[in-house]
Amino acid sequence: MKSLIQSTSLAVLCGLLTFSPSLHAETLLYQSTYSTDGGDPLAFASDNVSGKVSLVSSTVALTDSAESYRINGTTINWSAYDFSVGSSQAHLTVTNASSLTVSSMTLYSGTTATSRGSSVVISGSGTSVNVTGAITQSSYSDFTIQDHAKLTAGSLTVARGTTVSVTGNSSVVLSGNFYMKGLTGTGKTAVLTLSDGALFAVGGTFTLDAYSQLKLSSGYLAVAGDFSSLLSTYLTNGYIYYYDSEAGGYQKASSMDDLTDAGYALKTISSLEEAESYGIANASSVTSWSSGYTVLMSVPEPSTVAMLAGGILLVGTQFLRRRNS
Repeated sequence: MKSLIQSTSLAVLCGLLTFSPSLHAETLLYQSTYSTDGGDPLAFASDNVSGKVSLVSSTVALTDSAESYRINGTTINWSAYDFSVGSSQAHLTVTNASSLTVSSMTLYSGTTATSRGSSVVISGSGTSVNVTGAITQSSYSDFTIQDHAKLTAGSLTVARGTTVSVTGNSSVVLSGNFYMKGLTGTGKTAVLTLSDGALFAVGGTFTLDAYSQLKLSSGYLAVAGDFSSLLSTYLTNGYIYYYDSEAGGYQKASSMDDLTDAGYALKTISSLEEAESYGIANASSVTSWSSGYTVLMSVPEPSTVAMLAGGILLVGTQFLRRRNS
């Protein structure tokens, strides 16, 4: 009877995660191929699955530092459980329209800039991760949200040497606070990068501490309330950078004038319709636009605006011609 229970537990677990070795970022050689059923982590409380996954108290942990884990095309609701991506160098990918809900998430630390900690990639249209509480990103860990994916959480705290990259019309929406702090020294700067139409929305406070960097390349930073004064402080402190294709990289912005010259603007948005009018991807992920957000955004070049206006006029003219004929 005991062996039957253990076999059943393993089968349930196998339906949750696919494991692959960390050989190459773009080539995954699967050690085992599992089905894609969701399940209750209590079902494998007594199993450790060859040291790769454990459940201790209410924490589900990915425990093999040499392993890549993939949640692929499935829905997992672990809202009553904390989720730990660690020890060091464990890698989790959530992809292919998967949905993962957990109570909290922790990315474990590495030791240096070249000996990275754990990492998480959320990728693909229809893929979403919902953390009802806090995300803690420890030193030298990496978080990537890309290709139209969505991350929602209560708060996000980021330590030295970490990277958070939101790109490709993806979104991160925090109902609470964002806090990022780096340290002086090579590789110890904490970096948040918003690019290619990405949205990063913060319902609480947005804090960049010393040796932190915000890098902008056609992204949207939305902060609840009036963010203009704090933004000015961050610019003065040299925490904000913008991408300059002519210069071939990121340039430090020392004032709002620098950002304006680079094609950025500061807007106040108080409705979903207004947010969508600026082309913000996944704007509907923010449910509190009505409370008022200050949004730092890239604005189209005048030639682009003229081209879009011309296209709209042409379509309208063709519509009227067809209607009159």
